[in-house]
Amino acid sequence: MKSLKDIPPWDWPAGAGAMFLDVLRDGQAAESDRLLAAELAGDLTAIDDELVDALLAVLRSGAESEKLRVRAAISLGPHPRAGRHGWVRECRRRPDHGGNVHHPSGVAR
Repeated sequence: MKSLKDIPPWDWPAGAGAMFLDVLRDGQAAESDRLLAAELAGDLTAIDDELVDALLAVLRSGAESEKLRVRAAISLGPHPRAGRHGWVRECRRRPDHGGNVHHPSGVAR
């Protein structure tokens, strides 16, 4: 998978998205591999409903590292299904201890 980072997405082999999905779902995979899978999964040539669901699962899971959750949020970006799943609304409702609102991107607004 690391070799795909240096290849333009339109040259990725068929099934690259399935590989990203497998790594995202594997809680035992190395953090670096999961971060890379989350990054590459957000590419328009790879993202599909299953990857959106996997990225949302990572984003919502308190068991995942903050770094991985932020990467998942960035990869989702303005994807139309992300808003329909409500994660934007959820993040706006979760204040931190100081009353600031946390956003998946790590930026409080």
